[in-house]
Amino acid sequence: MHGIAIFLTECFTWNLIHATSCLFKVLQLQAEELSDECGRKDDCRELKFTRFVTLHDSVLRYDVGLDFILVLQAFEDVYLLTIMVSTLGYCLFQIFSFSYLGTELIVESGAVAEAIFHSTWYNQNVQRQKEICFVVMRANKPVYLTAGKLFTVTRDSFTEVRMNRFLILFSRV
Repeated sequence: MHGIAIFLTECFTWNLIHATSCLFKVLQLQAEELSDECGRKDDCRELKFTRFVTLHDSVLRYDVGLDFILVLQAFEDVYLLTIMVSTLGYCLFQIFSFSYLGTELIVESGAVAEAIFHSTWYNQNVQRQKEICFVVMRANKPVYLTAGKLFTVTRDSFTEVRMNRFLILFSRV
């Protein structure tokens, strides 16, 4: 919806500028008519001249209004740029935080097997030792976070994606 609103605002501004240039073209044609009727001295010529001056004054005021609209649009563009940079920063922060947590998940889930191994499991009864053996077998396979089952989300994958995008951007330049 925001994109449609921006598109419509841009189209409206372009149409205003085009309409102003068309008004100046009308003024140009009227000025040529006034110069062609230089020899005539009647009320009709005076009325045309008055209309010309009035229209010219209106178009000049309209042009000042366009400058104001363009300044407002520049502020809107700065606002839009600020929103986009904020959104990009938020997305990068979110990707990094999930990458950090994905790495932490792998490390901590892998540390469980090591912690069990360094415990005094050998002092337990045989049934408990068998249960601990299954726990260690399951704990040897680390738990990891994936992005759509496509790749593992870690700090390394975050930097790889960032570096690949960086290289792609600068290979096009």
